Amino acid sequence: MNEETHAGQAPEQTGALPGGTMRLWILAALISAAALRLGFTFTTNTPAIYFDSVAYMGVADDMARLARSPGLALDMFSDLSASGKDRKSLKQIAEDRGFSHISHINARLVAYPAFLAAIRFFTHKIICISIAQALLDSFTCLLVFMLAARMFNAKTGVFASWLYALYPPLAVSPHFVMSETLSAFLIVALLAASHAMIVNGRARHAACAGLLLFLLFACRHAFQLLPLFVFPAYAIILLVRGQSVKSAALALIPAILAFAILALPWMFTLKAVFGQWLAPGQGGLAFFIGQRQETEGWQDDFWFAEIPGWDAETASALPTENEYKRAAFKEIRKRPADFALLFFDKNARMWSRPQNEFSVDFILPARLWRAAHLAVLLFGLAGMIAAIAAFPAAALPAVLILHACLTHGLTIALARYNLPFMPVWIVFAAWGAAAGPGFAAHAIGNARLKIVLAASCVLFALYSLKLNLFALEAPGTAFKALGLLALGGFCVVCLAACSRAANLASARPAWRAASVLFTAAVFACLAAMVLAARDNLSWAHTFRTHNRGIEQVIEPRDLPIGGFRKVTLFVDAQTRPPDLSPLEISFNGTILKRAGEPVRERPRFFGFLSGTYEHYRRVRGLEYTDFRQWFAFPVDAKLMRKRNRIQALCKGGPGHWCRIHGDYYLDKEKKTLYMPRFIFSPFDSSVWKFVDMGDNRLMAAAAPRSRVTRAARLDSRGRDLCSRPGVQRGQYRIRIVAETRSGSRIVM
Repeated sequence: MNEETHAGQAPEQTGALPGGTMRLWILAALISAAALRLGFTFTTNTPAIYFDSVAYMGVADDMARLARSPGLALDMFSDLSASGKDRKSLKQIAEDRGFSHISHINARLVAYPAFLAAIRFFTHKIICISIAQALLDSFTCLLVFMLAARMFNAKTGVFASWLYALYPPLAVSPHFVMSETLSAFLIVALLAASHAMIVNGRARHAACAGLLLFLLFACRHAFQLLPLFVFPAYAIILLVRGQSVKSAALALIPAILAFAILALPWMFTLKAVFGQWLAPGQGGLAFFIGQRQETEGWQDDFWFAEIPGWDAETASALPTENEYKRAAFKEIRKRPADFALLFFDKNARMWSRPQNEFSVDFILPARLWRAAHLAVLLFGLAGMIAAIAAFPAAALPAVLILHACLTHGLTIALARYNLPFMPVWIVFAAWGAAAGPGFAAHAIGNARLKIVLAASCVLFALYSLKLNLFALEAPGTAFKALGLLALGGFCVVCLAACSRAANLASARPAWRAASVLFTAAVFACLAAMVLAARDNLSWAHTFRTHNRGIEQVIEPRDLPIGGFRKVTLFVDAQTRPPDLSPLEISFNGTILKRAGEPVRERPRFFGFLSGTYEHYRRVRGLEYTDFRQWFAFPVDAKLMRKRNRIQALCKGGPGHWCRIHGDYYLDKEKKTLYMPRFIFSPFDSSVWKFVDMGDNRLMAAAAPRSRVTRAARLDSRGRDLCSRPGVQRGQYRIRIVAETRSGSRIVM
């Protein structure tokens, strides 16, 4: 590495796009990215509408309608600005004019619904959204190349673009109507514009960075505090690069003005309409759930019962944000040590596991892409530390990672929340894998440290294999010791590399000290994550009961499963005592599984995502699924069928209608439909029509262009079968035999 290289600039950095063969590699990466994303969209049977999508779609449809009729928008604004007795809330005004979803804009913000509305303005086909997101994500691949090429060099940029193009969860997620794809695009664009502003100091780059920061600010609730991290990071990086306080302030003015011009009207609108400067959404609720030790910080169907003094029936009305916050702070004050462990545990779960809610096995087998995900994080961490030590401009992506850790560590940390930040990890991983080893070897300059580095890699690989590939129980003491030894070795090597790299790059002593402190802090947090690892570290979805005691740990149910080819066992893995060993599972007298024998008929988690939701837990050789609840719907007519799957209609929330996909059981005598929970895909209003039949009943019929002609009349109030133990008892029997370490057997 050249000793005259200025801090903040990488060797071989030319600032221009490459030509010739390099461009062919970039073009091939773009084509591969588009082919994978569009190929999945056109070949999968998985619905593109996914959980929260229905809320985004409702707001987007209302925005598209308002765009077609600007006069209605002006009338609504005049009604909203009225004073006195004539003043109405936004919800009342919107419902009076037939816009039932626009009043929920504070819960879904404006950037992603506006993106959807731009598509829905021209077409109502859901597949068009998937195609647009696939093309947008392919363009993100190009931005990843540009960011890596500007920060490091062209070869690293090409490598990063290929990693992004082939990373399985990122190749699949554009199919789903979720904000992760747009968020990833905005994050990479913000980093590219910010790097150009820091290096070149041009006002147009700063203004572009401010614009992109506002779009992120208005895209996801987790990004609303991002400006408090980004603008100080801008100032520190500019000062470290040698600029004076005055020149740094002048360079930041265009970015601050661009952000303020867009953000202030939005914030004043939120204050005037909803009474708060920031869109709360369910932030207080997420903060409260994130501190629940009983549910380990995950949103759970049973958390309502955990709230002291709140009845389960009235809790669904969602008390105010302040009540949730007070309850969360009370929980933190009561158990501060558990709060700290849970904070690190949620970050470990979010980062250590790849996004596994979508079907990604069509690119790589599950175990391979999980291992690839670990490799990306490992090389990304090494590349991040080496880059920050030499190039101050590389600190901004690390600030975004830090913001994600703090935000989701305090609230809910689902596996898919790491998707918007995976481009950052991929850029650093490309640098760490392509240029990092030679850079680190030159920086270390010590054969003993190289041996320590190799040994640490081996130890961390063993720990990661235990944690991810086999999805077993939480790592025991021996494997946690391996993880800590590996992290200690990495820490020693990276501290030496940072010190040496800072000297080679002629960085200021203050920046060298800051890089060393950053390295120590990162590995301290990683060590805490290793120690805080829990049983569900390798499992993104946890469904738990509140039953306690050995007799209730494994819950056999007399289930109405006559219509199933699969068998579902109600088992609580999280509260299983360590000395319980299941020996045998039988169904209607037929033994399905004995300990040590292969599964004759694998219990499966009900899934509409082409089998992706088949999550298994293993307890000493015995595989089982972990599923809880059912809905029961009275049925007065035959149910609609399509491709051998049931499509029933139920009310999925305020103003939302969902279509349920998945396995089912229909009791024709009692005219009741039993459906598993969490198998929802939202209703597409362009296909179905509803007729209110009165008495809480609806007639759902297919639109003329649909081939489905049958109709179902369903009760709009779904009931939980688990809360009604007298329903459908005594038809079938699941028998589970378990054994304790003392040798006594328990039959359940």
